[in-house]
Amino acid sequence: MSKPVQKPSPAININLLPQEKFDEEGLGKVVAWLLTVGRYLVIVTEIIVLIVFAMRFKLDEDKRVLAERIGTEQKIVLANSKLESDVRVLQARLTNIKNLSTQHSTLSAILSEVSAIFPKDGKLKDLGYQKDKVIFKGELLTPESLQALINSFGKSTYFKDLEISDLITPNPKSPVYTFSASITPIISAFKDSEKATLNTQEKSATVSSQPSKTLGISSSYEDSDNPFSWKKGDGKGNQP
Repeated sequence: MSKPVQKPSPAININLLPQEKFDEEGLGKVVAWLLTVGRYLVIVTEIIVLIVFAMRFKLDEDKRVLAERIGTEQKIVLANSKLESDVRVLQARLTNIKNLSTQHSTLSAILSEVSAIFPKDGKLKDLGYQKDKVIFKGELLTPESLQALINSFGKSTYFKDLEISDLITPNPKSPVYTFSASITPIISAFKDSEKATLNTQEKSATVSSQPSKTLGISSSYEDSDNPFSWKKGDGKGNQP
């Protein structure tokens, strides 16, 4: 027997999503936002990532160039390090020379002042500088000279704290007063005096460097037979 022909069954369409008012609900709004605005955000993010990735190559190149420049500068610094060391040593030597020169000038002024104050009728035997004090020995003929020495150092604005030791009065072996003494110089007073002297010298040099004015008077013999007869010229060495 022939089988009966079966009719095709209709296609089954199953839709689990709600058909009405889905876009107006909370989940529907989220899905709609993701499908519209969200995809643009993803595109923008990808563009930013591509830009950063491209910038990485430029930054790497800048880093390489900077490293090479630093290496070159380091070589220059190392090459000039010896020169810099020599310059510093030279500066230190110049400073020491300047200090020694100043000290020598001050010391010379101190010793000269002691010699000037010492009585003329006496004899200054030893003169030195030690531990911020002037040490000297001398011989004096009279006690008045010794008193004058004490008074002169007491009135001086350059010294203080005079100490006399080993005083030996006249005796058969030595008819003079012999003594040892020490005195403290006032360094600031000597430096102020040096500054004043330098300022005076600078002013004198400035005045001497100015051109002198020439008087507009010249003289010549009026009569060759009378050597004491003079006449006035025109101020330029020409006679009228």
